[in-house]
Amino acid sequence: MNILLDKLPTAVEVGGKMYDINADFRTGIRLEMTAVSELDDTEKLMQILLLYYGDIACVGAAFTAVMNFYHCNKDNSLQGGTATNRRTQIYSFEHDAPYIYAAFLEQYGIDLTQEHDLHWWRFKAMFDSLSEKTQFVKIMGYRSMTITKDMSPQQKEFYRRMQKTYAIPVSKTEREKTTALEQALLNGGDLTGL
Repeated sequence: MNILLDKLPTAVEVGGKMYDINADFRTGIRLEMTAVSELDDTEKLMQILLLYYGDIACVGAAFTAVMNFYHCNKDNSLQGGTATNRRTQIYSFEHDAPYIYAAFLEQYGIDLTQEHDLHWWRFKAMFDSLSEKTQFVKIMGYRSMTITKDMSPQQKEFYRRMQKTYAIPVSKTEREKTTALEQALLNGGDLTGL
């Protein structure tokens, strides 16, 4: 499918039947926020199906269809992955909302708060093409920067400071897991439950 020539989909096929889905860009953002939430996997699945279908239909096939739509019908194995499955998360739709808003306004003249019919695929194409001149892309660069021994002490200090300044907050659950792990390691405890 060619985003420039073809009409963008607003339905997916599940078990030989076509089902309307919510194709708005906000739904894709909510999917990413749900994927990194503290919900258990079953709750995440149900939330995602509700986001796209409005109810829960043909759970397995419906979820696969949603994920294909979310990835813009591209083979995800060829991509670098989304922010939800990278080792280092470089953006968060929740935490970075002001930066994303400003980047779209600056680069495209699009006020995302006023958009009522922006298809997820259009949003994702623009999101993935944001210029490194925008503050948001600079912030993602800081977060993903690997500090190497070849850098000068000033460069190392600058990037460490930027990574700390723009760090994505860790969830309460992750903090609790890290604290429990630290305590177990310090006290020679059992790590099997962690």
